[in-house]
Amino acid sequence: MSASQVRTNGQKALSATIAVEHKLATIGCTIVEAMRGIDNKNTRSVLQNLKFEQRSYRFSRRSSRPL
Repeated sequence: MSASQVRTNGQKALSATIAVEHKLATIGCTIVEAMRGIDNKNTRSVLQNLKFEQRSYRFSRRSSRPL
């Protein structure tokens, strides 16, 4: 993927994010939460650029049986 494609995809993502946040605000949503996979290293900086704040760490595991 070229740098211009990355920029274009980033601009599309930003436009989509703004549109979704606006729609959520019109129905009364006041907090938007985003999660990322641990393997996706670039997502952290993208979310920070979109003014998301890291508030916690999320832990999970697969269970072979109920606890």
